[in-house]
Amino acid sequence: MNIFKELDKSLAMLDELRILAQAEHIIYRQKGESHTADRFKQLEEKLLEAIRILSQE
Repeated sequence: MNIFKELDKSLAMLDELRILAQAEHIIYRQKGESHTADRFKQLEEKLLEAIRILSQE
């Protein structure tokens, strides 16, 4: 049962990182730094994919 608790913690951590990546994407887009903004967008998408995979039952 501990593994499920750890999984929940990991999912929460990944979601926090996804939100931070999303915020950085917006910030860098507003600064006009497209290359960096695109990298944060890719990171956000990869984190979302990881969350989806780990959430599957």
